[in-house]
Amino acid sequence: MPDRRTKVAIFGFTQHNFFGPWADDSWELFGLNDLYHIFNAHDPKLLASGRVRWFQLHQEDAINGQAFATGARAPDHVRWLQQAPCPVYMWHPKPEYPTSVAYPLLQVLDAFPRRYFNNSISWQIALAILEGFQTIGLFGVDMALDGVHGESEYSWQRPSVEYFIGIAEGRGIEVVIPEESELLRCGYLYGWDNVSILRQKMLARLQQLDAQEVETVNQYEAVKRQLYEVRGAKQKTQWVLRNYMPGDGPVQD
Repeated sequence: MPDRRTKVAIFGFTQHNFFGPWADDSWELFGLNDLYHIFNAHDPKLLASGRVRWFQLHQEDAINGQAFATGARAPDHVRWLQQAPCPVYMWHPKPEYPTSVAYPLLQVLDAFPRRYFNNSISWQIALAILEGFQTIGLFGVDMALDGVHGESEYSWQRPSVEYFIGIAEGRGIEVVIPEESELLRCGYLYGWDNVSILRQKMLARLQQLDAQEVETVNQYEAVKRQLYEVRGAKQKTQWVLRNYMPGDGPVQD
């Protein structure tokens, strides 16, 4: 095996990261943010294997006192960074993060002057291209319109990732993307097979559901009015009993 690996797998958080080359020593692995829990789940020794590089490409939130709050959801994130067993790329390495190294920002920007970077994955792909990897795999990276956390930031970041995928493929680099990924996917070939019977059926179904929604809302509003009327009558009856016929039971005393 060559001294320097020629393949790198870049990992994201969606479930098809399972298909990554976790046990294949010919691949280098790029992780980010608090994804180390997934790495540990595959192999507790993996992070210290020499195959892994980490990326925490967010500024520290000095104002609110929450270091790297952006890009991480695990409460142990800062503590892990302080003890990370692999190189951690940061904008500003600090002694409190002993394995932190500086991301080569100026070199990357010089190599890609378009400067179309709006997410960590794009920075990772750019570095992989710059370092001469011959194969780049993207596992667990979707950038879907509705991400793993609901309405997602990833949707507006996705074009940047696909831009750098195009640069990589344009330079003859093999890009491996699982079929389960949303990257580089479209529902039809424009102008060729964009007349979709399934889409027509789904639109008809949507119209049906819209009508059912209107009907259900009207029924709900009618029942809600009835409920208000019953509660109003109940309050009036209670007022009469309390003020004119006080007592605890059917016998007034």
